[in-house]
Amino acid sequence: MSKRKLLVVEDDPGLQKQLRWNFEDMNVLEVYKATDDPSSGFTKVRGGDRFWPHGRFVPGSANPIGFEDLVCIEDHEYLESVAAGRQHRPGFAEAVRYVEVQDALLRSVQSGQWETVG
Repeated sequence: MSKRKLLVVEDDPGLQKQLRWNFEDMNVLEVYKATDDPSSGFTKVRGGDRFWPHGRFVPGSANPIGFEDLVCIEDHEYLESVAAGRQHRPGFAEAVRYVEVQDALLRSVQSGQWETVG
């Protein structure tokens, strides 16, 4: 039996759509839009050179980029913001907010109740 190690899901019931991204196949985004067609389902959108800067690392469609490529992209984006004199995002304020959410999750596990963030 296979268990997913990390699956990110963005679900919007009001718009009847869902996005899924699985770190085990990180060059694929699955998109679901509800339709009247009973055979409708998820559509796989594969990474490729049509998405900047993917093609600068591996040209073509559905060719995967690796962890080192992602670090290179992140470093480039950070250095671009430094050169432009603007705050890189995410920055320290976003990091603090992220840790506040993590703290609330841990407190919720301890208390067994909803906890306030921040």
